Amino acid sequence: MAGVEAQYVGYSPIRKSYDVLVKSPDGYNDIKLFDTEKEAKNYVANAKLERTPEADTFGAPKKKSIGKGIASAFIPGLGQAIDGRFKDGLKDYAKNLGWVVGGTAAGLAGYNSFVKAVQAGGKTPYGFYAGMALATFATIGALANRVHSIVDAYNGGKN
Repeated sequence: MAGVEAQYVGYSPIRKSYDVLVKSPDGYNDIKLFDTEKEAKNYVANAKLERTPEADTFGAPKKKSIGKGIASAFIPGLGQAIDGRFKDGLKDYAKNLGWVVGGTAAGLAGYNSFVKAVQAGGKTPYGFYAGMALATFATIGALANRVHSIVDAYNGGKN
């Protein structure tokens, strides 16, 4: 029980038990069930007596690390995954991939429109300008997402 944080929740009429929420330093949450209120409150009191230094830092913001920022510079979201925030890292990676794929598609559509116009002997179509504008916008979005990923990985996120 060392290193855990326990909080008395109360009586659950559905389970017919007295519940205690238990949080461990590694982020694992559990609910312990007791037959009497006295047992539940004793468990909470004992958990407070046996606290360790790790338990006192539970939920504290993580330390800054330049290594995680560098990792996110190469692959957006990698720094968050290294930090233990895999879901945030995956979101950053997916956003970056969306910007890159969208920008590439817009650029190719604009280029295709331009090639067709040149082959037909006409002037540059508006589709070319629209495609290039969207590709430029997507490039800016991808760069902004990459910078956000680097800064978030360096700062260690919010807990």
